[in-house]
Amino acid sequence: MDALRRLVSIEMGVSLFPEFYARSEIPERGEVVLREIDGCSLTRAISFAWIKGSSRSAQYHLLFDECLPAITQTRQRQGVDV
Repeated sequence: MDALRRLVSIEMGVSLFPEFYARSEIPERGEVVLREIDGCSLTRAISFAWIKGSSRSAQYHLLFDECLPAITQTRQRQGVDV
């Protein structure tokens, strides 16, 4: 995201940023202008990623299995299909 912010700051385009990143990394009175999109509730997909054949693949699978119930509960509370 820092690379995208930098490209925007040197007038190489525009970008969409997650709110948390924008609030924490882009100063209010800096070179990049932020505009909230009213009435627009976007979601994003996140993924677990690791190197295929990693010696830690079993641990990564366990981590994913442990996280999945919390992710499912959060999505249900937000009214998102699971």
